[in-house]
Amino acid sequence: MAYRGHIEGNIVVLDDKISLPDGTIVSIVPIEAVRMMTLAERYKDIIGIAPDLPPDMADNHDHYIHGTLKKWGRSLATRSISFTPLRSAPAVLP
Repeated sequence: MAYRGHIEGNIVVLDDKISLPDGTIVSIVPIEAVRMMTLAERYKDIIGIAPDLPPDMADNHDHYIHGTLKKWGRSLATRSISFTPLRSAPAVLP
């Protein structure tokens, strides 16, 4: 029978409440931790293979795929935009 547990302060702590008699000989086999792959590692073979995409595709993919309005992306955020003040309209009296 195999039991799972973990190490705390160099002592084996079993995950389930199991009572083994003192002096019971056990064999401990460490299990290697499974490392989760990042998205970049998982999709490295297909990242960047689509040709001729617009430079703002990441920011505006909903616009290009579904036709929604474009977002203010990184390319626009670095530009300075100046506005000309509107002339005051003459007051209209009743």
